[in-house]
Amino acid sequence: MKTGGGRAAAPDYLNFNNNRRLGFSDIPHRIAATFLYETPFGRGKSLEIHNRFVRAVVGDWQTGGSIIWQEGFPFSINGANSGAALGRPDRVQGAPLEVPASLQHWYDGNTKVTLPDGRVIQPAKNTYLKYYEGAWSGRVLQVANGSYVPDVYWYGTAAQTFDQMRGPNRFNMDLSLRRNFKLSERFNLEFAANATNLLNNTQFAANFDGGLGGTNTAVNAASGLRPGMGANGNTFGTLALTSTASVFDPRQVVMNLRLRF
Repeated sequence: MKTGGGRAAAPDYLNFNNNRRLGFSDIPHRIAATFLYETPFGRGKSLEIHNRFVRAVVGDWQTGGSIIWQEGFPFSINGANSGAALGRPDRVQGAPLEVPASLQHWYDGNTKVTLPDGRVIQPAKNTYLKYYEGAWSGRVLQVANGSYVPDVYWYGTAAQTFDQMRGPNRFNMDLSLRRNFKLSERFNLEFAANATNLLNNTQFAANFDGGLGGTNTAVNAASGLRPGMGANGNTFGTLALTSTASVFDPRQVVMNLRLRF
């Protein structure tokens, strides 16, 4: 099972409480269940069938399976920290962690999005946008010629991980069906069918991008880019399907037939 993404930042020696973080494998809620059921039809069962042909078709089947539901893994926030004593940005007070619900969907790589802070981004193809880059910022100083440079030796106020920022949930069901057919005193024929991801749910193994990039020092009115923003506005907070490794396996069914003697 793949875990969340991220790396631990350097410790904050001025605020030890700010060193507390969630582990990248943290799962706050998880349900795992297994079941086994044998049909009540057949010789000696609670619903005995006397017709030999019907009993041969519906009797003595066994089914079993497992169900897993769990919340996603956390990921680290990093970047927008040029010149900082720690690898953390500032948390912008009052800014939401997520983009508006109307912007939370898959993108085709050609669509531009205007974020609440006025920044215009263009998410890459096959990415899902959820988290808001405007919730974080670096620190800059304006020098004599009017340009901006990163501040130095400052301590970012952001925690390393946030419980409200997690990767996709996962729901999976596996199922098996089997039966033994007694051919004679010596020979038995065993049939089994095993299905993984029975409902063929799309289950993401990737996590969201928490990299803000370097601290921007330029001003671009057309794109809403301002000093202090993270440079990776197009990728931060997105879930990217860049390879087959980004998702767990689709439904697979394997059938076996064994002759035992």
